[in-house]
Amino acid sequence: MELIIASSNREKEYRGYAAYTLAEHERLDMMQSLLPQGKKILEKDFDIALISAADRNNLEMVKFLNDRSPKLSIQTRSTLVEIAARHGNHQMIDFLLEGGKQITDYSKENAIGYAICHKKVELFKILSVHGIEIPNQQILRLLRNAVLANDEDCVRYLLDCKMQIPSDEINNLVIEAADNYNFPIVQLLLANIEKISQATLELVMKKFVYVNNIEAVRFILGSLEINKEHIDHGLFIAYENDSLEMIQLLLKYCSSEAVAEYYRSL
Repeated sequence: MELIIASSNREKEYRGYAAYTLAEHERLDMMQSLLPQGKKILEKDFDIALISAADRNNLEMVKFLNDRSPKLSIQTRSTLVEIAARHGNHQMIDFLLEGGKQITDYSKENAIGYAICHKKVELFKILSVHGIEIPNQQILRLLRNAVLANDEDCVRYLLDCKMQIPSDEINNLVIEAADNYNFPIVQLLLANIEKISQATLELVMKKFVYVNNIEAVRFILGSLEINKEHIDHGLFIAYENDSLEMIQLLLKYCSSEAVAEYYRSL
């Protein structure tokens, strides 16, 4: 192939065609022979080869071609970042944006959209590191999806974004996490709420009493100001479930000695 290309007066065109064909077929070994240091192809062929490599999620090929290519246009770099985000490849995004390189606002929005679809914490982190911030409303949507999916790492990361979450929204999220009996996520959410309603507390406590999660109920009783009448309701559930350890825990917090004596006598 080298002899054929070298004998042609259209070397760059033929070499360019070979480059994006090899990128399409992921032949890095042959690409390295085709484009040793100093060999040139047309800029448009570099762009096509890079996009083909990114389409195949081939980071090593993208790195090699980027090293050989002239300075990428913002439009080409934007396209490559979008493709990397579509594949959920945070390492490729990091490589393409290192050194403060910029992409278009349109591609930033599309990259965020792909990050939302993948629900990968690494993507959110890399985009944020490179100055691509996710709007609050989208973070809230992501947070709800993460709660429903029991994705504790994602919930923790999104809460660390320090967005302002309306009280009614986070109360709803606490209930949804309790519906999944996911105590670690409930804890994370409760640590980020200014005011939790008594209705939410009662519902959450009863959920964990029902599944006999002693750790969760102990946390709720010891850390949160819950109405003692709600504790009495929890006692009834624990009694129905014949959970002696849960009954003993709840008796320490019940509304009156009379209620405590009643359950001790049963």
